[in-house]
Amino acid sequence: IVGVLEALQRYGLLIRREINSDDYLVRAPGVTGLYTPQDLATALNRSASSRFPSAGGYKTFLSNSGAEAVEAGIKICYVAAYKRLVESHGHDVIAKMMAELGISRIDELDRYDTGDSEPVYRNYPFVIVGTTGSFHGRTLGALSLTQSRKSHQKGYPKLPMRHIPYNGNPQDLADMIDTRSLNEILESPGALKELLDSGRFPKELFAGFVAEGFQGEGGYVPGDPDYFRGIETICRDAGALLVADDVQAWARTGSAFSWEHFGVAPDVITLAKSTFVGATLARADLEGHMHRGWHSNTFGGGKILDTNVAYAIVDAFENHKDPLFCGLSYEENEIIKGQYLEARLQELVERHPGKISDVAGRGVMYGFSVPDREALVIDAWKKGLKLLGCGPDSGGRIRVLFLADALTKEIDDFVDTLDGILGD
Repeated sequence: IVGVLEALQRYGLLIRREINSDDYLVRAPGVTGLYTPQDLATALNRSASSRFPSAGGYKTFLSNSGAEAVEAGIKICYVAAYKRLVESHGHDVIAKMMAELGISRIDELDRYDTGDSEPVYRNYPFVIVGTTGSFHGRTLGALSLTQSRKSHQKGYPKLPMRHIPYNGNPQDLADMIDTRSLNEILESPGALKELLDSGRFPKELFAGFVAEGFQGEGGYVPGDPDYFRGIETICRDAGALLVADDVQAWARTGSAFSWEHFGVAPDVITLAKSTFVGATLARADLEGHMHRGWHSNTFGGGKILDTNVAYAIVDAFENHKDPLFCGLSYEENEIIKGQYLEARLQELVERHPGKISDVAGRGVMYGFSVPDREALVIDAWKKGLKLLGCGPDSGGRIRVLFLADALTKEIDDFVDTLDGILGD
């Protein structure tokens, strides 16, 4: 990263904010050591494709933030579901469905796109399913999926999302889906609206399932592999997309992507925070569903400083072997230090019964519960520990996050200080 900053300063590019810098860099003679948004996307695609080979490759859309990465993922689910519906049923059946639901066309748009005869409707009845306790961002689409705080929801209209318990029974999802064909349902007048009003939906309107592989704001809860494998089976049978929200968890759980722990290959992956830029990775074949103009933004992936810092981070996590850790990668270091952190936290559970419990995590992301969270957080900050709460107020959950290059000494300093606070 220091090398990148030096190069940007040397070439006078440090504060450039192009939407895309590839043509600028390619045409500038003698520019070395800098990377384009395409280079960053290629690095992310290569990482995801190697870790989820069954997906058949990925493509990346770069954006400004985690919330926008999730928004793009939601839109991919909707657009793919719509294109599949057009291919399987045609516009006449869609028109019949819209009439049944009382959804009219937007005819005013025809004068703006005279070369496009495809009808556009004022709404589309596709459904996405999320999980309780989730957090996906604060834009309206992401908020419709989010279900962890009242403050995120007050006064905001919602997209048609459904929610099932996180790490619960996959059957909860199966029970929402009507497996009859859309044509069969439309044969009975009023049946489709009645079905949707009941909270259930036809499989052909099931656009996607979105979940964090490691729930962050919801309480630092690791995903259950059996749960996610059950969800995968249901989504594959229905044709819905699987979306992995790794905005909080990328490169923090002892793997690059949190869903690697489940043996489940997501169709879409959303990233930010650790990656320094927002990124939405989607199965490469889904590009065929994305029409021109399906999404765009102002600075997404084009700020040359952000692009190059992000590339350095991704490259380091994927490829760097650190002499400090006897030649291990940062991913391997996370696994070892995570095991050490868990063992040391369990020592505190035994030493302070009733004061700390429910230690759980993966990699360098761990959570634990305490009876009086607010008091502990205040005391910890006075002693130099920056702790944050998460999850329901009644759960007293505390989150702990170390970096990929965490040292044993840093973990010891943390645990020993926390030990003293609990003792006091």
